[in-house]
Amino acid sequence: FIYKIFGLQLADKLPEQAAEHGIKKIIEPAYHVRVITAKDKDRTIDFLRRYFFRDEPMNLAVNLLETPTSRCIDLEEYAASSLDQGVSLAAVDDNGEFVGVVINAIINRNDVEEDKTEECTHHKFKRILRLLTHLSNEAKVWEKVPASCDVMMELRIASTHPEWRGRRIMKVLAEESE
Repeated sequence: FIYKIFGLQLADKLPEQAAEHGIKKIIEPAYHVRVITAKDKDRTIDFLRRYFFRDEPMNLAVNLLETPTSRCIDLEEYAASSLDQGVSLAAVDDNGEFVGVVINAIINRNDVEEDKTEECTHHKFKRILRLLTHLSNEAKVWEKVPASCDVMMELRIASTHPEWRGRRIMKVLAEESE
């Protein structure tokens, strides 16, 4: 039921009252999820350059990208290294633009975990890689899964367009990655 008071329906004033309290109407624009392919490499790296490489806390902590035009080729190569596996995903809006991406990678128990820090030429990114390698080694993830599990998917990078943040896109991308 909608109650009428003094000729107004209660619902008539609701948007105005909500706005007074900073509550916004949530309109979920349409998007769909699709697999990122090797053909999407340039588009994906461009998205990450704009919304991840500059905002990521570890990158900020070491001042990885010192100017607005700075690039870290080693980071871009790291981000693109698993795209051909077909397990990374993008959220794409109705205009065909990426609004979120997750870069995933398949890892195998029998593969020797390479220490990629030595081949890294960018000294600041090398610091980040060392930390990530250390954390990965300390996690001992293969000890936490059944011995029969020989393959895992690793979520490496997650990024959402700033205008689309807070809309659970990353939750959807992570769930779809499973």
